[in-house]
Amino acid sequence: MSNQRALRLSRRTALAAAAVGAGAVPAFLAIDANADVVDAADHLDLWTTISGQQWTIRRGNQVAMFVELGGGIFSYTVNGVPFVESYPLDAPIKSAGRTLCPWPNRLQDGQYTFNGVAQQVPINEVAPRNNAIHGLSRWLQYRRVRQTRESITLTALIAPQQGYPWPLQLVTKWTLGPGGLRVDHAAINLGPTAAPFGLGAHPYFRIGDALVDSCVLESHLTERVVVDPVRLLPIGREPVAGTQYDFSTPHCGRTSSSAGCSCSPASGRPDGRAARSPSNP
Repeated sequence: MSNQRALRLSRRTALAAAAVGAGAVPAFLAIDANADVVDAADHLDLWTTISGQQWTIRRGNQVAMFVELGGGIFSYTVNGVPFVESYPLDAPIKSAGRTLCPWPNRLQDGQYTFNGVAQQVPINEVAPRNNAIHGLSRWLQYRRVRQTRESITLTALIAPQQGYPWPLQLVTKWTLGPGGLRVDHAAINLGPTAAPFGLGAHPYFRIGDALVDSCVLESHLTERVVVDPVRLLPIGREPVAGTQYDFSTPHCGRTSSSAGCSCSPASGRPDGRAARSPSNP
């Protein structure tokens, strides 16, 4: 066909077009009048696993790997010792390593009200819980926008949809440094009105093959969220001082002291976060 114009399509561009919608086709999908007519099948960027592509960053004896599906952390090792629980790439665990956005945890019956407008998002945690769990980003396709040997930046778009009519651009940067692995999150509201927003993370931590009850934890958090025992919905807060959840003095999960614990003490931080620093990162 003379003067026929064609677009070199990949699976990513097709998915991006679907996500953005017909009314706002991104510039990179514009048809090139000088492009050759090609068979799109020759240019499909096929996924070798259902977790999508895998990207790896390294620093010294630290190695971290991330996946395209959900932009999650898949593994992190120091001297070959795993600090994050991984999973089969062909059978990703529902939330392992993922970013939970625009709400972490659960919405009761998938309902909420924002600025006086009632919203209903789809239920994805069935009876008896009947909740909308962990937001809309877990199954998004993240794309890599920048990578160095020691860092990677991933991004994804939450398109306006049923129950959440706001566009959000999510950006996550992972960096290996002298203190271990750092993650920085950003969310950009691309719409004209304010949007409800929350963000959580869901890594499955481990310290090699050590059992959690034998590890020492230090945390200076002062409250914990109390949840309904059946539906796991947040129902309030309570102070942790003097309870089994008080780790202001480092101790094992099974006892009030660190005696007999096989893991090194966690390193407390003045901002209240709890962390265990990998040895010799």
